[in-house]
This record gives sequence, structure tokens and C-alpha cells, in this order.
Amino acid sequence: MTKKLQGVLVCLAGLGLQVTSDHFTDKNYPALHKAKGDLFMIAGATLYGFSTLPTLTILVVEMLITCILFIVKQTPQKNSL
Repeated sequence: MTKKLQGVLVCLAGLGLQVTSDHFTDKNYPALHKAKGDLFMIAGATLYGFSTLPTLTILVVEMLITCILFIVKQTPQKNSL
């Protein structure tokens, strides 16, 4: 199993625990809108994931370009004399 898939599974498990804790914990106050709170949590986590995706993509592309330039720079040039 890849690390990305493991990370997704851990996040989903945490999400499930958060939603389950709303249902099973005794709180000192009644939640007026449990479903609304859960939906906001899910929406926030989803939007955060979408907002970080472009940043990570840019970083990966930048890292690949840097590695390619380093390899090209380190490759010995043949003299054609």
C-alpha cells in the first residue's frame, strides 16, 4: 500500500472518529445541529484538500525541474575536436 493511500485512510478514519464522537459522547450541552456541524467539517476538510493540491503540484514540478537541471549540469560534456 502506498504512503498516499495510507494517508488517505488515516484521514478518513479520523473523520469517522470525529463524526462518531458526536453521536456517542455525553456532552454538557445539547448540540442544536449535529448534522450541520458534521457537514461543515467535511466541507472544510474537502476544500482544504483541494486548496493544497495546486501548491503541492507546483512544488513537485519545481523539484523535478531542479533535479533534471542538476543531472544535466553534472553530465560530462564530450569535446568534439
